[in-house]
Amino acid sequence: MIGTRVGKYTITQEIGDGGHAFVFKGEGPNGEAVAIKMLKPSVAGEDSLEKRFVLEAEALKKLKHPHIVDFYDYIYKDGYHYLVLELMDQGSVEDLIKTMGAVPPRYAVPIFYNVLDAIDFSHNHGYIHRDLKPNNILINSEGQAKLTDFGITKVVGGQNLTRKGFVLGTTLYMAPEFISQGVVSIKTDVYALGVTFYEMLTSHKPFEYEREDEPLRDFALRVCQGKATPPTAYKPLPPQLERIVMKSIAQNPKDRYKSAKEFRRDLARNFPDLINRDIVIPSGRAMTRYVKIDDLKDLGPKVATRETGTGGLPVGIRAAIAATALIIALGSAHLAPTWFPDELGKTSPGLIYGLGGGVGLLVAFLLYFMLPRPRRHLQAAPAMAPAAATQEESSVSGFDQEDSSIPEFEDTIPFADQYRSNKPATMTENSELNAYLVVISGPDKGRRFGLRPVSRIGRDLRLDIRPHDPEISRHHTTITFDGRGFTVEDLNSTNGTFLNEERVSGKRALKSGDIIRVGSSSMRFEFGGAAG
Repeated sequence: MIGTRVGKYTITQEIGDGGHAFVFKGEGPNGEAVAIKMLKPSVAGEDSLEKRFVLEAEALKKLKHPHIVDFYDYIYKDGYHYLVLELMDQGSVEDLIKTMGAVPPRYAVPIFYNVLDAIDFSHNHGYIHRDLKPNNILINSEGQAKLTDFGITKVVGGQNLTRKGFVLGTTLYMAPEFISQGVVSIKTDVYALGVTFYEMLTSHKPFEYEREDEPLRDFALRVCQGKATPPTAYKPLPPQLERIVMKSIAQNPKDRYKSAKEFRRDLARNFPDLINRDIVIPSGRAMTRYVKIDDLKDLGPKVATRETGTGGLPVGIRAAIAATALIIALGSAHLAPTWFPDELGKTSPGLIYGLGGGVGLLVAFLLYFMLPRPRRHLQAAPAMAPAAATQEESSVSGFDQEDSSIPEFEDTIPFADQYRSNKPATMTENSELNAYLVVISGPDKGRRFGLRPVSRIGRDLRLDIRPHDPEISRHHTTITFDGRGFTVEDLNSTNGTFLNEERVSGKRALKSGDIIRVGSSSMRFEFGGAAG
């Protein structure tokens, strides 16, 4: 779909593949970057899914909030539905968990605090999200966390789009009362938020499938009747943070926070120094408040440093050694005329003292800064916790032992560039677009490749279609869906791309039954047609 116009927007890149929609990067009329979400053709004919797509557009129009993804446009074109949204270019919290594993509280708390604000706003405007999970929390290069995917939102008092026997949302984040009774309320969102926060802090969920083929009924029974695993079983956390998480996922709704606002207040009361930590991402790399260790004194009593470890000399000992070197240099300058009367007899004492002092200062400076020093670590000051808390309770994971691997002058968070991947692409014979390439000659004869909105053919492992053909270039051909049909384009390959034995120049439209030849492989294009 690269180059396809959707209203006043142009699609420039494919960036995601969700359960019911493809997501593209696009460009607006003034060059602004946007995200374009297209309902998959394979589900576009389902009446309830079309209504949910429209519902998401209506919800986002009304829910204007700093931590909810901005809505720009809804477009219906050639039988396909599109949403044009704010581009969040650093991926999701799910991507962050995959990159980091457990996300330290110094990052998790400020991100999650913003999401609580967004969902509280949503609840106050009559919308229950029903699909809260890490994949639906997005982050951008400005360090903002925003909530998205209101496609199965329940409008209080609105129509019910759920078919009998059709379960909405993601099972691992469903509240016990929803599983057992189908109850949807603000507290079911609170439960899903709690599971999401738990997963951010531990990279696990309070209830997980015991095996891949565990029956859904058995899992549901454990959620409804079992006891959630405390997060500290996976990761050390401050007691008050564990208490907050466990309260949010209480089995009985009466024991949970009554609202996202109450959840947010408890987090703010216990971790005032974490909730507003800035997340800044200069040059594509995220970090929270870039601060030199020696400048931490300027932050006041809330953040301090301590020197620990072996193999280094504390500041006092280094200063004493430097001072001793300076005293020795000055003493040597004082005694030099006595030691060398012939050589220094006519030299001014002031000059001798000046030279001795200069040399002494230089040696003292070098010794102080070049002698090995202990590694510095961040620690939270006691003011971070409530007055009644002990020093042990007030420590925050991520400010203590976990920081031993953090570079001395940076506090970084490893956001990945989601548009650049060195991971092998997954080849498949399935296609949401009902379009395929069937190999009719060549090493892979008989194999069928499923086509995506953008399918690239070549030998590079990152490409979607990789026939076992040594005559194919690393990047050979691109086949693109433009919203109505498909086009083929050669990528300056060595041997060229042929359509019905005619060499391809520029973009050529495809019709079902066309034969595409790349290298020594010929493939028949099959397309079931556009959505009506």
